[in-house]
Amino acid sequence: MITHFALQTLQHVLNMALSLDPELPERLTSLDQKVLQLDITGTPLTFNITPCAGELQLSPASAATPDCTIRGSVFALTQLGLAQDFKQTRESLNNISIEGDLELAQDFKKLLAELNIDWEEGLSTIVGDIAANFLGNRVRGAYSWTQQSAQSLQMNITEFLQEEVLLLPPRAALEDFYDDVDTLQLTVERLAARIQQR
Repeated sequence: MITHFALQTLQHVLNMALSLDPELPERLTSLDQKVLQLDITGTPLTFNITPCAGELQLSPASAATPDCTIRGSVFALTQLGLAQDFKQTRESLNNISIEGDLELAQDFKKLLAELNIDWEEGLSTIVGDIAANFLGNRVRGAYSWTQQSAQSLQMNITEFLQEEVLLLPPRAALEDFYDDVDTLQLTVERLAARIQQR
């Protein structure tokens, strides 16, 4: 069970970070007083999240009856939160359960996806504009480099597996194979239809 002090601290830190997105309070109004319960399996963390007056209020799970409960491991909840397609990801994760108002869960997911926190602005109040801009540029550069490196690595691994080790067929060969399978399936269906006619 998470303590009241820990929840209040988490709520304060969370709302401080969320205050860096100036459009968030307006987007939260549609969710006012809706209760989403998070139950993080494998931990004693179960608590309610309730949007109220443009902020998020965190409370113990026993404080209110939730409109929606999302239960899963930290890893599964993180995957669900970061996923582009909520429904497809939810269905592919076996260790996630959602009970109650599914639309509310989707609205919270959409809210997360639309977050536009200006970390640089928040940092500038602590270290100044010049240092915050410098750090922001470095972080963006590192992020860009990481993405380019990941794409390059993926392309190199794919090419190695297709061309050098011959474990994977080239994309063109796969597409030809799928076309052949589709053609064969149509031929079999036509043959079956002819046999049934006789």
